[in-house]
Amino acid sequence: MQQAVDELITTHRDYVRKLAQEIARKLPKHAIFDDLVGYGEVGLVEAANKFDPLCGVAFTTFAYYRIRGSIFEGIRKMTGLTPALRKQAAREAGMDQVAEDSAVAPELANDPESNAAAVNGAIKRLAAVFLVTNQGEGDTTLDGVDEATPDQDVETKELVGKLAGAIESLPDDQATIVRLFYFEQQSMTEIGQKLGKNKATISRHHAKALDALATALGA
Repeated sequence: MQQAVDELITTHRDYVRKLAQEIARKLPKHAIFDDLVGYGEVGLVEAANKFDPLCGVAFTTFAYYRIRGSIFEGIRKMTGLTPALRKQAAREAGMDQVAEDSAVAPELANDPESNAAAVNGAIKRLAAVFLVTNQGEGDTTLDGVDEATPDQDVETKELVGKLAGAIESLPDDQATIVRLFYFEQQSMTEIGQKLGKNKATISRHHAKALDALATALGA
Protein backbone atom coordinates (compact mmCIF):
# COMPACT_ATOMS: atom_id res chain seq x y z
CA MET A 1 0.00 0.00 0.00
CA GLN A 2 2.66 2.54 1.01
CA GLN A 3 4.74 1.52 -2.00
CA ALA A 4 1.83 2.39 -4.32
CA VAL A 5 1.43 5.77 -2.61
CA ASP A 6 5.14 6.51 -2.89
CA GLU A 7 5.06 5.59 -6.58
CA LEU A 8 2.16 7.95 -7.25
CA ILE A 9 4.05 10.78 -5.56
CA THR A 10 7.30 10.07 -7.41
CA THR A 11 5.74 9.72 -10.86
CA HIS A 12 3.54 12.83 -10.60
CA ARG A 13 6.02 15.45 -9.44
CA ASP A 14 6.27 16.77 -13.01
CA TYR A 15 2.47 17.10 -13.02
CA VAL A 16 2.71 19.31 -9.94
CA ARG A 17 5.31 21.49 -11.67
CA LYS A 18 3.05 21.82 -14.72
CA LEU A 19 0.12 23.03 -12.60
CA ALA A 20 2.42 25.36 -10.67
CA GLN A 21 3.69 26.85 -13.95
CA GLU A 22 0.13 27.57 -15.10
CA ILE A 23 -0.63 29.39 -11.86
CA ALA A 24 2.74 31.20 -11.74
CA ARG A 25 1.94 33.01 -15.00
CA LYS A 26 -0.82 34.92 -13.20
CA LEU A 27 1.33 35.98 -10.25
CA PRO A 28 3.79 38.85 -9.69
CA LYS A 29 7.40 38.16 -10.63
CA HIS A 30 8.48 38.12 -6.99
CA ALA A 31 6.45 34.94 -6.40
CA ILE A 32 8.98 32.11 -6.05
CA PHE A 33 8.19 29.20 -8.36
CA ASP A 34 9.83 26.61 -6.11
CA ASP A 35 7.49 27.70 -3.31
CA LEU A 36 4.48 27.03 -5.53
CA VAL A 37 5.84 23.58 -6.35
CA GLY A 38 6.33 22.91 -2.63
CA TYR A 39 2.73 23.91 -1.89
CA GLY A 40 1.54 21.66 -4.72
CA GLU A 41 3.51 18.69 -3.46
CA VAL A 42 1.66 18.93 -0.16
CA GLY A 43 -1.57 18.45 -2.13
CA LEU A 44 0.01 15.64 -4.16
CA VAL A 45 0.90 13.70 -1.00
CA GLU A 46 -2.61 14.20 0.39
CA ALA A 47 -4.20 13.05 -2.89
CA ALA A 48 -1.89 10.02 -3.17
CA ASN A 49 -2.83 8.88 0.33
CA LYS A 50 -6.57 9.21 -0.40
CA PHE A 51 -6.63 7.80 -3.93
CA ASP A 52 -8.51 4.56 -4.56
CA PRO A 53 -7.38 2.88 -7.81
CA LEU A 54 -10.87 1.33 -8.07
CA CYS A 55 -12.67 4.69 -8.05
CA GLY A 56 -12.93 4.76 -11.85
CA VAL A 57 -10.94 7.95 -12.55
CA ALA A 58 -7.30 8.63 -13.41
CA PHE A 59 -5.09 9.81 -10.57
CA THR A 60 -4.36 13.12 -12.33
CA THR A 61 -8.10 13.82 -12.50
CA PHE A 62 -8.53 12.89 -8.85
CA ALA A 63 -5.53 14.97 -7.70
CA TYR A 64 -6.00 18.04 -9.93
CA TYR A 65 -8.13 20.16 -7.59
CA ARG A 66 -6.33 19.02 -4.46
CA ILE A 67 -2.96 20.07 -5.90
CA ARG A 68 -4.28 23.40 -7.18
CA GLY A 69 -6.11 24.02 -3.93
CA SER A 70 -2.93 23.41 -1.97
CA ILE A 71 -1.01 25.85 -4.18
CA PHE A 72 -3.63 28.56 -3.71
CA GLU A 73 -3.70 27.92 0.03
CA GLY A 74 0.03 28.69 0.03
CA ILE A 75 -0.36 31.75 -2.17
CA ARG A 76 -2.94 33.22 0.16
CA LYS A 77 -0.34 33.21 2.94
CA MET A 78 2.13 35.22 0.86
CA THR A 79 2.90 38.78 1.92
CA GLY A 80 2.88 41.65 -0.53
CA LEU A 81 -0.11 40.51 -2.60
CA THR A 82 -2.28 43.30 -4.00
CA PRO A 83 -5.95 43.27 -2.92
CA ALA A 84 -6.90 42.21 -6.47
CA LEU A 85 -4.52 39.23 -6.38
CA ARG A 86 -5.68 38.26 -2.90
CA LYS A 87 -9.28 38.26 -4.15
CA GLN A 88 -8.25 36.21 -7.17
CA ALA A 89 -6.47 33.65 -4.98
CA ALA A 90 -9.51 33.37 -2.70
CA ARG A 91 -11.77 32.99 -5.74
CA GLU A 92 -9.58 30.28 -7.31
CA ALA A 93 -9.37 28.42 -3.99
CA GLY A 94 -13.15 28.59 -3.60
CA MET A 95 -13.78 27.43 -7.16
CA ASP A 96 -11.41 24.50 -6.75
CA GLN A 97 -13.12 23.55 -3.49
CA VAL A 98 -16.52 23.66 -5.19
CA ALA A 99 -15.23 21.46 -8.00
CA GLU A 100 -13.82 18.98 -5.50
CA ASP A 101 -17.03 18.96 -3.42
CA SER A 102 -19.33 18.73 -6.45
CA ALA A 103 -17.61 15.83 -8.23
CA VAL A 104 -20.15 13.23 -9.34
CA ALA A 105 -19.59 9.81 -7.80
CA PRO A 106 -18.73 7.07 -10.36
CA GLU A 107 -21.90 5.13 -9.55
CA LEU A 108 -23.99 8.15 -10.60
CA ALA A 109 -22.07 8.84 -13.81
CA ASN A 110 -24.80 7.25 -15.98
CA ASP A 111 -27.68 8.95 -14.17
CA PRO A 112 -28.57 12.11 -16.18
CA GLU A 113 -30.89 13.45 -13.47
CA SER A 114 -28.21 13.18 -10.78
CA ASN A 115 -25.61 14.65 -13.11
CA ALA A 116 -27.87 17.61 -13.91
CA ALA A 117 -28.52 18.24 -10.22
CA ALA A 118 -24.79 18.13 -9.49
CA VAL A 119 -24.02 20.56 -12.32
CA ASN A 120 -26.78 22.97 -11.30
CA GLY A 121 -25.62 22.85 -7.71
CA ALA A 122 -22.03 23.54 -8.74
CA ILE A 123 -23.09 26.51 -10.88
CA LYS A 124 -24.97 28.07 -7.96
CA ARG A 125 -22.01 27.53 -5.63
CA LEU A 126 -19.56 29.02 -8.13
CA ALA A 127 -21.80 32.07 -8.44
CA ALA A 128 -21.79 32.42 -4.66
CA VAL A 129 -17.98 32.14 -4.59
CA PHE A 130 -17.73 34.90 -7.19
CA LEU A 131 -20.05 37.20 -5.24
CA VAL A 132 -18.35 36.57 -1.90
CA THR A 133 -14.83 37.11 -3.24
CA ASN A 134 -15.82 40.03 -5.47
CA GLN A 135 -17.46 41.89 -2.61
CA GLY A 136 -15.67 41.10 0.63
CA GLU A 137 -16.79 42.30 4.03
CA GLY A 138 -16.38 46.03 4.25
CA ASP A 139 -15.49 46.25 0.55
CA THR A 140 -17.58 48.77 -1.35
CA THR A 141 -15.57 48.79 -4.58
CA LEU A 142 -16.42 47.09 -7.82
CA ASP A 143 -13.65 44.65 -8.67
CA GLY A 144 -12.29 45.45 -12.12
CA VAL A 145 -14.16 48.78 -12.50
CA ASP A 146 -12.05 51.92 -12.26
CA GLU A 147 -14.84 54.45 -12.01
CA ALA A 148 -18.27 53.30 -10.92
CA THR A 149 -21.29 55.39 -11.89
CA PRO A 150 -23.59 56.62 -9.07
CA ASP A 151 -26.09 53.90 -9.95
CA GLN A 152 -23.38 51.22 -9.85
CA ASP A 153 -22.14 52.56 -6.51
CA VAL A 154 -25.62 52.27 -5.01
CA GLU A 155 -26.06 48.76 -6.40
CA THR A 156 -22.66 47.74 -5.04
CA LYS A 157 -23.42 49.02 -1.55
CA GLU A 158 -26.76 47.22 -1.63
CA LEU A 159 -25.04 43.98 -2.65
CA VAL A 160 -22.40 44.33 0.09
CA GLY A 161 -25.16 44.87 2.67
CA LYS A 162 -27.15 41.94 1.34
CA LEU A 163 -24.05 39.72 1.42
CA ALA A 164 -23.24 40.70 5.00
CA GLY A 165 -26.82 39.95 6.03
CA ALA A 166 -26.79 36.61 4.22
CA ILE A 167 -23.57 35.58 5.99
CA GLU A 168 -25.00 36.66 9.35
CA SER A 169 -28.07 34.50 8.73
CA LEU A 170 -26.00 31.34 8.25
CA PRO A 171 -25.63 28.82 11.09
CA ASP A 172 -22.62 29.74 13.25
CA ASP A 173 -20.29 27.06 11.89
CA GLN A 174 -21.09 27.91 8.27
CA ALA A 175 -20.68 31.66 8.80
CA THR A 176 -17.36 31.05 10.53
CA ILE A 177 -16.12 28.88 7.67
CA VAL A 178 -17.03 31.55 5.08
CA ARG A 179 -15.27 34.28 7.04
CA LEU A 180 -12.14 32.24 7.77
CA PHE A 181 -11.81 30.78 4.27
CA TYR A 182 -12.62 33.83 2.14
CA PHE A 183 -11.67 36.80 4.31
CA GLU A 184 -8.97 35.51 6.68
CA GLN A 185 -7.07 33.27 4.23
CA GLN A 186 -7.45 30.09 6.31
CA SER A 187 -7.31 26.67 4.63
CA MET A 188 -10.00 24.02 5.10
CA THR A 189 -7.54 22.01 7.19
CA GLU A 190 -6.76 24.99 9.44
CA ILE A 191 -10.46 25.76 9.83
CA GLY A 192 -11.12 22.15 10.79
CA GLN A 193 -8.42 22.33 13.45
CA LYS A 194 -9.88 25.56 14.80
CA LEU A 195 -13.43 24.19 14.94
CA GLY A 196 -12.45 20.70 16.07
CA LYS A 197 -13.89 18.99 12.99
CA ASN A 198 -12.33 16.94 10.20
CA LYS A 199 -11.78 18.40 6.74
CA ALA A 200 -14.62 16.40 5.16
CA THR A 201 -17.10 17.90 7.61
CA ILE A 202 -15.78 21.41 6.98
CA SER A 203 -16.13 20.84 3.22
CA ARG A 204 -19.76 19.76 3.65
CA HIS A 205 -20.55 22.85 5.75
CA HIS A 206 -18.80 25.00 3.13
CA ALA A 207 -20.97 23.56 0.36
CA LYS A 208 -24.16 24.11 2.39
CA ALA A 209 -23.10 27.69 3.16
CA LEU A 210 -22.57 28.45 -0.53
CA ASP A 211 -25.98 26.94 -1.38
CA ALA A 212 -27.63 29.19 1.22
CA LEU A 213 -25.73 32.29 0.05
CA ALA A 214 -26.58 31.58 -3.60
CA THR A 215 -30.28 31.38 -2.70
CA ALA A 216 -30.20 34.48 -0.51
CA LEU A 217 -28.33 36.55 -3.12
CA GLY A 218 -30.30 35.26 -6.09
CA ALA A 219 -27.14 33.85 -7.64
